[in-house]
Amino acid sequence: MLKQLFANVWGGQRAKRLQWDAGLVWFRLRYLTPDGPTRSIRLLSRPEACGRVALYFRPGEAVSELYLGLPETHVRLLQRMAADFDFSLKPRLPEVAMPVAQRLTAVAELPWERPFLAHVVNELLFVSRADGESSGKNGRFLPQPPTKTAKEATGIWQLPSNPVP
Repeated sequence: MLKQLFANVWGGQRAKRLQWDAGLVWFRLRYLTPDGPTRSIRLLSRPEACGRVALYFRPGEAVSELYLGLPETHVRLLQRMAADFDFSLKPRLPEVAMPVAQRLTAVAELPWERPFLAHVVNELLFVSRADGESSGKNGRFLPQPPTKTAKEATGIWQLPSNPVP
């Protein structure tokens, strides 16, 4: 009985996640200042909007690439936000393959020193390694929403101030 319950709950969540990942529309994100795109991503990640946004970062020697993925139903909203918040979007090139997200870990900051795939859910960050390597750490961590004073004291995540080239 427990196996059946576990299979229904876990299998259903995994199927929904795979379906969500398959339905994403990806754009290359470019900006001069991080405030606009960061605010846009935070707003889109709230439950009142699409609830989850994906970010994929590929560092490069000459040019690094930052991609943003969201459900097709929210593409027009993202395009309006790009115009309002002063950043640009370009459709993903077909030769750029997006990695499949593995186990996600809650983090406070994005790891810009390595490739990663991140999901932003209700302004909280969850990251998996894009190169498929395991971090070697076991266990799970469910972040608690920060209190207002803790948020003000520590600040909240931000895209890098020097834009990705």
